[in-house]
Amino acid sequence: MNPLITPQQVVTLAFSAESHIRATQISQTDIVVAEQKFLAPVFGAMWSAVRAGAYAEFTQCYLAPALACYVKSQVLPSLAAITSSGVVSRSWEGGKSASEREVVRLARAAADQAHTLRAQAVAWVESHPDEFPDYDPSQNVLNHTRIEGGIVL
Repeated sequence: MNPLITPQQVVTLAFSAESHIRATQISQTDIVVAEQKFLAPVFGAMWSAVRAGAYAEFTQCYLAPALACYVKSQVLPSLAAITSSGVVSRSWEGGKSASEREVVRLARAAADQAHTLRAQAVAWVESHPDEFPDYDPSQNVLNHTRIEGGIVL
């Protein structure tokens, strides 16, 4: 399956230029897994239409940034483990590898951004039902469940 966005788009949309993350460090699998884990369950049948190329402007403006942040949240721990310098924390000495706690904090911040962007996307779709006939709010898993601290309730 081809991912909705490219690794380069993930780098451009979710990482700062100072992060020195390269597109080759993000795999297509990372992107597809984030799509299936965080976006497909929310958009239900509309997701198939998105994957088929429908709603291109919506995808570019709303889904791509959210997806990029989800990918970032998922890959930060592995990037810290496999890059030569790891995730670097800014300090007056120039730079040092980020601690595990800092990496977790950064991954959570990226996930929070992604959740906010996804919520904006859902709000847009739900406030413009005529533009998104494939969306059915009853298929949105978030309308049936709540996630607290990573636990599905």
